[in-house]
Amino acid sequence: MILTWYGASCFKIETQDMTLALSPFGKNEALGIAKSPRFKANIMLISQHTPLYNSASGIDNNPFVIDQPGEYEVGGIFFYGIQTPSANTAFVIRSEDITIAYLAGMKDVKLSEEIMRRFENADILIVPSGGDDVYNSSQAARIAAQLEPCLVIPMHYKVSGMKGKWQGVDAFIKEMNAQPESQDKLNIRKRDIPKEGMRVVVLEPQGITKV
Repeated sequence: MILTWYGASCFKIETQDMTLALSPFGKNEALGIAKSPRFKANIMLISQHTPLYNSASGIDNNPFVIDQPGEYEVGGIFFYGIQTPSANTAFVIRSEDITIAYLAGMKDVKLSEEIMRRFENADILIVPSGGDDVYNSSQAARIAAQLEPCLVIPMHYKVSGMKGKWQGVDAFIKEMNAQPESQDKLNIRKRDIPKEGMRVVVLEPQGITKV
């Protein structure tokens, strides 16, 4: 499995047979983003119906769209979406014996019993940490401590050249008291998942064209 981050909450996840697009964003002059990410995908998850999470303009191949809560199975990949008070859908993704908890758009500090039950002890937690309209760094660290994943990947934070009020990733790293692993992409198999502790992986944004 290969995870690529495009900035904001947008990821590409490549499994052996399928490619997923998670929350692709559109052009956003306020944030300094000139255009949408562009790649082919078989499946697209939309966590929130706003331009920062649901722009399909750059996603080719006519993907199957999942934009509502519920249970889905597409191409051997299992999804479970849960509606949150933030008016977004949080997703569990299971493929290649790896479980991913994906919390795009989340700002609810108190997690529901259902989210705790389904997301706790995931192999990988992808969590926003930039603040403003999502978790800030301290809230994101608190969520990671509650869910106890093996790996944590922060998202939705300010990167070089972006505008806006989001925090940078350093604030989250400080809150986690972690030595992060910086990678362009995360190439991972089940046997690579750490059995003890919690690793923080910081992905470099790929393909962002700044205004």
